[in-house]
Amino acid sequence: MNGQVNLNNLLFNLIFIYPEGVIRPYIGAGLGWSWFRVNGTASANVGGTTYLLPYSARADGFAWQFIAGVELKADDNFSFDFSYRYFGTDPKINEFDIEYRAGLLALGLNIYF
Repeated sequence: MNGQVNLNNLLFNLIFIYPEGVIRPYIGAGLGWSWFRVNGTASANVGGTTYLLPYSARADGFAWQFIAGVELKADDNFSFDFSYRYFGTDPKINEFDIEYRAGLLALGLNIYF
């Protein structure tokens, strides 16, 4: 099977951040829901002939993540952060049980009003 997978996720996170200083490490976790869509082509070999069949499916399921990072405070209005998130969801699409895992690195700029 070849194709494309799209996920839309809604997660609620609880983050613990060290409250003071220029360098502020943090950890956290999140729980939520993931909407999963697969579009692609499945191939099957029948009697020596290969058939290509279009495939499309949607599913949803429970999602979770773990977060760790560090925030660097530039001044009272700006900070930068670098984080790692480990995300997972396990939707069941038709007859397939999917186990989706991803490690994500992020670099951010925070502006405080």
